[in-house]
Amino acid sequence: MKAVRLHTHGGPEAFVYEEAPQPHPHAGEVLVRVHAAAVTPTELLWGPTWKTRTGADRPFPIILGHEFSGVIAARGAGVTDWAVGDPVYGLNDWFADGAQTEYCVAPAAPLAPKPRTLEHVQQPSCRSRH
Repeated sequence: MKAVRLHTHGGPEAFVYEEAPQPHPHAGEVLVRVHAAAVTPTELLWGPTWKTRTGADRPFPIILGHEFSGVIAARGAGVTDWAVGDPVYGLNDWFADGAQTEYCVAPAAPLAPKPRTLEHVQQPSCRSRH
């Protein structure tokens, strides 16, 4: 799969678009085929981008972007609330690889169904309400 990854500390100039191994969901997680992912400019300043929960350095390469919209591609053990093909919105673990990729892993419990009235990538409405 393709992903935007960091192999070193830096800013956007350090981003590399390249092949990466596809992740697999563990118990309580789902694999999401990402249709859209947010870019948070300050993410390069956050502790979880560079450190693990225990404070150790995260190993490179790192995939950023933790807000996503997509479709469930696979379920880990014990996941019963979601089916393959379900469209979802969600966040994944700040201390793990993010969603700037074709597939990401996310905890199943906090996901939300994508509303049918919205697209994965939703353009804001500029209509006046007057």
